Amino acid sequence: MILADNAGNNAPYSIRIDGVVQGNYASSAPGMTSIGAPTPYAYADRLHRFAGLAAGNHTITVTQTGAGNLAVEWAAGNAQTAFPQVFVGNIIRQANASGSGYSKWGGSDANVASYNADVAQIVSDFRNDGLAVTLVDVHSALNNKADLSRDGLHPVQSGQDKIAEAFLSAMTAGTTVASAPIYQRLINSRAEAAIKLTPAPCANN
Repeated sequence: MILADNAGNNAPYSIRIDGVVQGNYASSAPGMTSIGAPTPYAYADRLHRFAGLAAGNHTITVTQTGAGNLAVEWAAGNAQTAFPQVFVGNIIRQANASGSGYSKWGGSDANVASYNADVAQIVSDFRNDGLAVTLVDVHSALNNKADLSRDGLHPVQSGQDKIAEAFLSAMTAGTTVASAPIYQRLINSRAEAAIKLTPAPCANN
């Protein structure tokens, strides 16, 4: 679904699955902001997730119950027998220094921790649904002083390297990368020799 901070996008709606009401909602999000966009164009995605359904086909009915614009993007089930691997990174800390990081751009360690707790919970929910989703803890991998640029927000090369290493570690945990040749990485302005791996069956889908 699409949420928007716009009076014309406050349509109420209900969702039914196989005729059973799952909930009543509205597509408005007052006060929501979006970087680089004026308020009428501030929007975000909303995902409704309903677990515990029996295997097989189901009928989803979305009913608009009042005035306004309602944007439905897609609806899908997880009927696949082999799932793609999805790796989800959490949020890094900003610097906590005068004129940069939190003091310039807003936010706090507490806000980041709260957001990351939500990310971890969502990943856990999807894993419990049987989906191949893995959380990559880039938050713990970076030093918010040494690995960030002068704006206290964006990672420098050392930070980018640590993010890449965290994802690579998660992607190769418990299995062998089944594609060759593999990548050259640029670390400290020099290209490493290509890593040579022997193709082997993947333990995970």
